[in-house]
Formats: sequence, structure tokens, C-alpha cells
Amino acid sequence: MLAAEALAFLRARDDSMRFVRQAAHLAASETSQSDGFIRLLHQRSVDMMTSLDAARHLDLDVTAIGFDAETGQPYPRWRRTIGEEIWFTMTDASGRGERGGSVVRVAVRYRYPSLVSALTGIRLSRRDKAWAAPPLGAAMTLNGLSRDNEGRARALPPA
Repeated sequence: MLAAEALAFLRARDDSMRFVRQAAHLAASETSQSDGFIRLLHQRSVDMMTSLDAARHLDLDVTAIGFDAETGQPYPRWRRTIGEEIWFTMTDASGRGERGGSVVRVAVRYRYPSLVSALTGIRLSRRDKAWAAPPLGAAMTLNGLSRDNEGRARALPPA
């Protein structure tokens, strides 16, 4: 029983870490993204986390963080979530980008089925995050806007 539980944890860990890194690099590969792209990331998680039933059990939180051109202080440019928000502070972004530029933070929470869950009713979950910068330190936009909703999360329905 312990071996099966350990295997479920390791499988969830590996798939979650791989997905969040790939998603961050995909999100940062262009200087502009859209709500449709964020929904597509969530939808395609089933292909990127092949050993798991990801789409039903995955919270996705994508945030673009800008850095003030004068002070270098981080501030939220835009944020989209599918499922629940995954908490962080702007100080987590300090030192991750250039003045006037931006970075993308992709975080996931994956609730995975396990024997412990089945026996106790406690849902086990795993959280992972990855950071990536767009090409040449460019400022990220979403749906053509450099800032949206004062950087507060805007929930999207799954695709």
C-alpha cells in the first residue's frame, strides 16, 4: 500500500513539474497572449500530463508581472485563473526580471487520487510554479492590453 501511495505521489510530482515548466515557457514564448491561450493550456494539460487525469483536477494560475522602469519593483500586469487562485506575493518576483520588462508566473495545483484519499477522504494535492521571461525582456500583454483588472485575478471557465 505504501509503495502504491509513493508511486502516485512521484507520478503526480513529475507530471506537475514538467507541465508547469512547459506551460511557463509556452506562455512566455510570445510577448502577447489571450484568454483563449490560457484556456487552451488548461485544456491541453491532459496531453502534457499523460499519466494523470489532469483537466478535472488541475487549477491553473497564470500571471504576468511587470517591473517598474525606474525602481525595478514588481507589479501585476494581468492574471488569469482556471479553478482556484494559487497564492503568492509580488516579492516572490523580485529579481526575476529586468527594469521595464516582465516575467510570467505559471502555477498549478493538482489534486491527485491516492489510497490515502480513498481511505480518509482527505484530498492530496501538489503545487508547483515556474517563471519564464518573454523574448528580450519584452513587456507581456494579454488580449492586447498591457494591464488588465489592476492585475487582480480574472477567473476563466475551462475550455
